[in-house]
Amino acid sequence: FKWQPFSNGMRFDLLGTGKDKQLVNHFEFHGELSSKSKLFLNLQAYAEMNKENVFDFLPITFYIELKPNGHLESAMRDFSAFYKVLEQSKTTPCESPNKYAKKSVRAAAGSKLVPTTCRRYASFYNRYTMPLCHFAGHNLWLLKPTNLNRGQGIHIFHDLETLKQLIAKEVGGEGSGFVVQKYIESPLLIGQRKFDIRVWVLITHELNCYFFKEGYLRTTSTEYKIDLENVDDKFIHLTNNAIQQYSEAYGTFEDGNQISFKKFQMYLEETNTGIDIKDIISTMKSIIKKSLLAARKKLSASSSLKSSFEIFGYDFILDADCNVWLIEVNTNPCLEESSKLLKILLPRMLNDAFRLTLDCAFPPSAHYSSATLKKFPVDGYDDDENMWFVFY
Repeated sequence: FKWQPFSNGMRFDLLGTGKDKQLVNHFEFHGELSSKSKLFLNLQAYAEMNKENVFDFLPITFYIELKPNGHLESAMRDFSAFYKVLEQSKTTPCESPNKYAKKSVRAAAGSKLVPTTCRRYASFYNRYTMPLCHFAGHNLWLLKPTNLNRGQGIHIFHDLETLKQLIAKEVGGEGSGFVVQKYIESPLLIGQRKFDIRVWVLITHELNCYFFKEGYLRTTSTEYKIDLENVDDKFIHLTNNAIQQYSEAYGTFEDGNQISFKKFQMYLEETNTGIDIKDIISTMKSIIKKSLLAARKKLSASSSLKSSFEIFGYDFILDADCNVWLIEVNTNPCLEESSKLLKILLPRMLNDAFRLTLDCAFPPSAHYSSATLKKFPVDGYDDDENMWFVFY
């Protein structure tokens, strides 16, 4: 068995070819989920096939590829057109949304807003409606490199000139690509600060998909506000621990800037938000299932499938109307025990995952006794219970 953070250097073509059993903690084609561009394109294709709107669970997204001998202006043309429609709408303000009602405003219609590289998905862009809380009049967007995680290379911008400068600085040259995604300008807040939700998903060598029963919230260290003079302040806008740990206020409000599901439920009840953590989890599971269905065929195309499993970190955000949105999927979810909460959850999550993978690939000997193994107790769960449950 070989465990490493990333799949770089793994010889998937050799896995399972020898007489000895081998197992690694990555799928050869995990990028079909963990690459921001492939995740979007796969979900887009899945939604079209099932007559759904991908932007009902994914913020409006553009994939822009810098083709060899291409020009940046040409590659950005379709996003620029969409951006300009929102700029025009600043002069026609919408009514404030009812706090708990799911409302939306039609952002635009017409062929000029259909990306030329996605003509087969034209109906989605023509039908597109944007929740009011995604656009509070600032026209903020996220620039995301396609294959990085932990907040690396992510920038917030609100004008096209800044985007061009960021592309030149961060993205690279010809042949590279990036995702531009609508920033949710009115997110649900905790103590006036942003948060997102991290949950774990396990896919075994048999393509059985499991959801871990507990996850956690990741919070920012600074009160949420939109300052157009300092719009790229990552301590305000990005929740990644790899970023927040460098804030002077890190850990001031929560240990490691992390909150358990149990405490989140208490907060929802205290603030009369009108939603329940169980409903949020149910919606997240539904979106996760869509992503797995969208990528399943490509994941299974590898000859090393039977020698692979993977734990993915799924990240979600709630908007001010309590709608759930998928942000991204991580192939290398952080395993740092950066809080008391994660010192409890991470060992149990990994141990129970190994029971479903390693113990199947390398069965215990006849003299094995589970009674001698170390326990990793989690409040509310039996020590011998496997906290992963199959949901697809």
